[in-house]
Amino acid sequence: IKNINIRIIKSKLLMLVFSLNTMLCFSQISPISDGNWQDPAIWPGSQIPGNLDDIVIPSGTTISLTGNISVKSITINGTLRAISGADIQVMTEWIMVMGNTALFEIGTALNPFDAAHNCTITLTGLDGGDEIMGMGDKFIGAMNGGNIEFHGQQKVSWTNLGADVNSGTNQITMATPVDWTVGDEIVIVSSSFDWDEAEQRTITAISIDSLTLTLNTPLNYPHSGTTNTYTRSSDNKTWTADLRAEVGLLTHNVTIQGDAISTTNGYGGHIMCMPSSTINASSIELYRMGQKGELGRYPWHWHHVHLAGAGQYFKNSSVHHSFNRAITIHGTSYVNVENNFFYDHIGHGIFLEDGSERYNTIKNNVVLLSKRPL
Repeated sequence: IKNINIRIIKSKLLMLVFSLNTMLCFSQISPISDGNWQDPAIWPGSQIPGNLDDIVIPSGTTISLTGNISVKSITINGTLRAISGADIQVMTEWIMVMGNTALFEIGTALNPFDAAHNCTITLTGLDGGDEIMGMGDKFIGAMNGGNIEFHGQQKVSWTNLGADVNSGTNQITMATPVDWTVGDEIVIVSSSFDWDEAEQRTITAISIDSLTLTLNTPLNYPHSGTTNTYTRSSDNKTWTADLRAEVGLLTHNVTIQGDAISTTNGYGGHIMCMPSSTINASSIELYRMGQKGELGRYPWHWHHVHLAGAGQYFKNSSVHHSFNRAITIHGTSYVNVENNFFYDHIGHGIFLEDGSERYNTIKNNVVLLSKRPL
């Protein structure tokens, strides 16, 4: 009995030492009033938080997200709202939006984030085995009634070529005008049986009529931009085969991404919506997301939201270079996944996890370069 008691005491001492070390390494900080994140006056000691700090925004408090921010984590029980008018860069290990009063907002459906600027959230870190409130690590999550709204500048998500393209050219003609800009990254889908002939390029110039795009490097393969009409001689019935290659937009001015090291270890960020919570997105970019081989760690994931999925959506957006699928609908009904461009992902593109998911709208998406896991 003495030996058991000694072991218990030692165990408690170890736990105490661990807790003290944790307290010494990281500090939990809450703003003392509403205001702009970059205003020292809203923080204890008039000190803007740093990259070792865990931030908690209390219920009833509204903080404006601006400028460059680097912290260990952010828990939102109140409101964190991105302010247009300048670029925003956030680097953090995870963001939890938790509680019925919790809102994380980057633009709204009616007033998207400022078209002249970018908002980028980079999720950082290695797989340390953390299991934070059932979401693992390196994530943005909504639970217990939390609400996430991400809305970037509204742009054409994808369209088709308007004319055939030969290999060696650095110009393409679109079927309809596009609202893309110089510097945007696009993908021209393969027109052959070889999926690897899809080609990613950067736009360097756009014609006045927004139909002709100049690319940073010539294309390596031909791509179709025509339709073929056929007539059956027996009854003159006609039909048209649309053989035009799709061209999709990868870049948006609201980006959620894993850090650069994600590429080497496949441990990207992930976004997860738990029961009774809400996540909506339009015209955003998810890049280097998903965690390779990890169950439930996908770029965008509705998890057992059930009938409360009604009205939630992921639209007009891109998911590319993902390490674990693109969109997962798990135990959730009535969500809308529409008009997106999903490119280069390990595993399924759009994944219904249980087969019990009903009444979801999955429409007008382009999904390519789905890779079988090793």
